[in-house]
Amino acid sequence: MQSLEGASKPSGVTVCALPFVEPHTACTPSHSLLVYYACCRLLSGRANLPPAAEMQSGIDAYYKRLQHDGIDLRYAHMMGDDQWRYNDWLAQAAGPDVKGLPSWRLAMYASAGANKRAYPDGYRDR
Repeated sequence: MQSLEGASKPSGVTVCALPFVEPHTACTPSHSLLVYYACCRLLSGRANLPPAAEMQSGIDAYYKRLQHDGIDLRYAHMMGDDQWRYNDWLAQAAGPDVKGLPSWRLAMYASAGANKRAYPDGYRDR
């Protein structure tokens, strides 16, 4: 194992919070958009974060909606159908050359979810 002693330390830390999306087939496209936006655009300076007050306002509104719907805040990372709006936002925020997810992904998500609810013990085999 190589020692990190004497290595230069980064000037800051970047954290990407990865939402939990269901069914898991939708994770990779969501994470790809997040990484493209955060790593390729934000860290290179080609995109900017929204103002802090705007981000906080969005978080507060999201939490308020969860509470109104009776969802414990510990499940805030479980995006469900909100992931599609989030994915569209990521693509738009990354820049005009970043395409959003194709519409067939939403159809695949809905179909997989219906299959999972109809056959909870064997949906992977259908």
